[in-house]
Amino acid sequence: MSEIRPGGDLLRQRRRAAGLSQQQLAAVAGVSVRTVRNLENGSHSTRPFPATIAALGDALRMSLEERAALLDSWNAANSSKSFADLDLRLAVIIDALRASGVANNADYRVLHRTRRIKIGSDRTILWQTEEQLVVANNDGVQRLFMLFPSDPSFDPADMAFSEVESCGLDQRLVQDVLVVEIDLGQPLATGEQRFMSFRADTHRPGPLQSSRGRTLQPQRVVTSGFRRGVDSLVIHVQFDGPRPEKAWTLVRPGPTATDELTPVELDSWGGLTMAGQDLPPATYGLRWEW
Repeated sequence: MSEIRPGGDLLRQRRRAAGLSQQQLAAVAGVSVRTVRNLENGSHSTRPFPATIAALGDALRMSLEERAALLDSWNAANSSKSFADLDLRLAVIIDALRASGVANNADYRVLHRTRRIKIGSDRTILWQTEEQLVVANNDGVQRLFMLFPSDPSFDPADMAFSEVESCGLDQRLVQDVLVVEIDLGQPLATGEQRFMSFRADTHRPGPLQSSRGRTLQPQRVVTSGFRRGVDSLVIHVQFDGPRPEKAWTLVRPGPTATDELTPVELDSWGGLTMAGQDLPPATYGLRWEW
């Protein structure tokens, strides 16, 4: 008998609470009965598409956290992959945010972003600030979001955002991804711009030790991703301890593409800077070695 994974158990509970059979849920969500059955039983042998999770979540009015938990309905052979498959997790979270009224990438565009990062003597991030100017592509843009996934050098549970400019912030951890929702207060009209500025401090009990007991690795890369490109971008990294021996600017055209690395020198203050204008959709950043 297949083991019932937490996500499958949740799906079954929510379906029954709604008074739906598997056939009825499949019809409402627009998926096959087999898909519903396999997800509930934890025998889904292939990765579910984000649209499948979104359709089931919409049909059952599931929260962001509940939709993310559905990923755990894969069988034991795929359970480790579910935690490693970051693109799928982010897609599910983004779909859930959009369903709750958060603006999607087509509703606004980042015109300018400046990120400043301080690397401590333990070679991990101490704090970072971000300034960005956005423009609305449609009327009514009010809530935006930023996502910060976990990686070997970063535990999102340790990051605390603080408000710098006049907008509301709400942060929560969802399946090891920090979700930061930004409320602009007043909706933007088409073509209207808004400047935002934030600071995020990292809190942990000791060097290379996260608050959840995770052993961290030294930070070696920082990035910013833009699905619709960006007019101008500045990323600056300052080192409070050892300075890197080698460094590169980084461009990643797509999730599965190879990073394009270009050597870069330390500035007179011992920091690293990447700057560009009229950049196409991609991930941009800095990479270094000590």
